[in-house]
Amino acid sequence: MLRKYIYYALLFPVMLSCSYLFCGEDVLNKNNLGFIRAVVDEAIITQDEVIKRSAAAIREARSKYSEEEFAKNIEKILEYTLEELIDRKLLVKEAQKGIWYGYINDG
Repeated sequence: MLRKYIYYALLFPVMLSCSYLFCGEDVLNKNNLGFIRAVVDEAIITQDEVIKRSAAAIREARSKYSEEEFAKNIEKILEYTLEELIDRKLLVKEAQKGIWYGYINDG
């Protein structure tokens, strides 16, 4: 399992540098909706997914805080959302693995 994470940790910078070479610096811009925020196992989490998932929290923060406080909190909201998406993908992967192993052991 650890070997797989090391593999992806080494592969990710290579993919990013190739994207930069062929697509220009826009790939590295966090405001780009296709910007890759994380790679979990074989799944990619983009900036667009993070923004869509955090939309309700962003709307609530916008109505709750002043512009200055909102600007300070928006990055925290996006980071918490990214962590949530990573955790969710890891949990789904573990659940699928458990179901698969259970199927093999029962059959």
